[in-house]
Amino acid sequence: MSTRVWFGQFTIEDGEARPDGPYSGASERLLAGLVDECYVVTNPLTPHAPDHCPVIVRQVLEGYGGEELSVTGGLARAVSAAHWQLLAWNRRSLPEHRALLGAAAVVLREDRCYACHAGPVGVYLHQDGVVDLLAPAGAAGSARGGLGSDGAAPQMAVRPVASGARLLMCSEPLSPAELAALPGILALDPQEALAELYLMLRDRPRAAVMLAAVLAAPAGRRAVRGDTTLVQIDTAPPPDQPALRRRRGLPLRRRGLQQFRTTPSAWDAVRARLRVPLLALGTLLLLLVLVAAVRGLRGGDNGFSSAVDAAQADLARATSAADVATKRELLVQADDSLSKALALRPADARARQVQQQLEQAFRAIIASSTLTGATPLADLAAAGIAPRDVTGMAWTDRPYLLNGANGSVYALPDAPPASTPQGEPPPTTVFSPGQVVDGRAAGKALLIAVGRPLGIMRPPELLVYDDHQQLYSYAGGSAIHGVALPPNPPWKSVTGLAYGAQALYVLDAAGNQVWRVPETKDGFAGQPQPLLTKVDLADATGIAVGTDIYVTGSTTPLRRFGPAGALPFQIHGLLRPLEGPLPPIPEPSSGLLYVVDRGGKRLVVLDESGTLRAEYTSPEMGALAWGVVKPGQAICFVAGQLAYLLKLPS
Repeated sequence: MSTRVWFGQFTIEDGEARPDGPYSGASERLLAGLVDECYVVTNPLTPHAPDHCPVIVRQVLEGYGGEELSVTGGLARAVSAAHWQLLAWNRRSLPEHRALLGAAAVVLREDRCYACHAGPVGVYLHQDGVVDLLAPAGAAGSARGGLGSDGAAPQMAVRPVASGARLLMCSEPLSPAELAALPGILALDPQEALAELYLMLRDRPRAAVMLAAVLAAPAGRRAVRGDTTLVQIDTAPPPDQPALRRRRGLPLRRRGLQQFRTTPSAWDAVRARLRVPLLALGTLLLLLVLVAAVRGLRGGDNGFSSAVDAAQADLARATSAADVATKRELLVQADDSLSKALALRPADARARQVQQQLEQAFRAIIASSTLTGATPLADLAAAGIAPRDVTGMAWTDRPYLLNGANGSVYALPDAPPASTPQGEPPPTTVFSPGQVVDGRAAGKALLIAVGRPLGIMRPPELLVYDDHQQLYSYAGGSAIHGVALPPNPPWKSVTGLAYGAQALYVLDAAGNQVWRVPETKDGFAGQPQPLLTKVDLADATGIAVGTDIYVTGSTTPLRRFGPAGALPFQIHGLLRPLEGPLPPIPEPSSGLLYVVDRGGKRLVVLDESGTLRAEYTSPEMGALAWGVVKPGQAICFVAGQLAYLLKLPS
């Protein structure tokens, strides 16, 4: 008989309830005819931890489901692997970017509950009117012992379960008052209990709750010792089977089994003659196994020494390298070699010494790319703009930003304003829905870009595309005017706009195409030309045009296209891959690409081959929402309720 389980969950994020969320997950594993119900819940403890929670949840579920181990072995392996991956990421990141989180993974198999936990998280088992705490209470916000920390130590708990048991998993431990009410809630019908849990926790800004009710559990056949409890289970045979005698060290035997072998057979004589040769062959095989084991141990030692030697060599080359991209690549190679060595000998003193040197080298690189001196430009809150509402920025005579919530475009100061007692000034509105332009009302702005709609010799102007499929141009200090587009455009969508080589480029994600619209005397009314064939742009989010065409996407962060189609574009030298980059801003004079990486909270400078030339961050970029660059001079970015200006090194 297999265990039947009722399961329900909900997530609260920013005060809103959802049926599921990024902080928890569940899966099943079928092994030897047994179904394991696996549940994972995480508790983000640092500002950047929520971004890692879905990755950790998926890694633990897949790691457990992919291991043909015991329940405890599979759980310990999956949770430990997730911890070491997060710890390695933290060691390569700035302190303010490190992610720590509490986590618990629980498996229900037959009549047992297995829980593996690290850091502050709530796991509660209710049966027979008693609530059993399977994870330590701890402080809800404490990072001590959480995944990704140096002091993490995942712990295991095993408990018997019977029909009617309730398993509750919460991203944060419950308070004493909530614990006092828990037995009464979990005694209810599972659906009613889940509703009561929501009413109890709905005021929390963030919560992930999973409730599993055991509807039917099989009767146990052996005693299993948990962390604190020895559960005695009846081992008597079922009444419909006769009891059989068991002799110590021997298999079961029935009377009369030997009565048909009263005289030696011909096979007995053959077996007697072969006994000595068979023993000799067995001894030889045993010696071969021992020799192979010794060679394996020696190979492991040689592998360890060569891995440490390779790490030290790459570290020495990185120390003397002048180019930052080369230095980073060598450090990453050294880290890979050292990881192999530590896997063979985790406590080796020589490997630990190299690890300390490597961490110091990483910190030195990170410190050299951290800029200070970001100056506030404008207070977005004064104009009613939330950071999440900013959906575009562009820089012509000054920086501009697009408020996607109301479809308006705002101008920011091109230099830090004088400080006043009232704080920074609000941005200035330059385009808004309903504004009359050339005798007609404009719609909500959807996209902004930089272009020269009236000739290459003119200064760049701000292009605004609205939901009426109209294009407008604005030059600082002058009136907005309409810009002509083709009368019946062939594109299915306008996902992004870019200007280059006296043409407007339209990113059409729905049509898997990029269109080139040549410049005309009144705008961009030339015949649109399709540039790509047989490409998938369904995930595309933005476009930039330099020597080639660059397309950003939600799945593939950055791709490059030329006249012949897709071009190889592999980024070299980054310790962390791009995480949600904005379209790159090309600098034709130097051939450099400036990429604002929203997810990575940084500015990345690449050359046209994809090699890293510089990487910048600042304390204010820890809350980076959007940004735009004036190549070689400064970056303007939105973080929190302010827009900042940060000068770049020459």
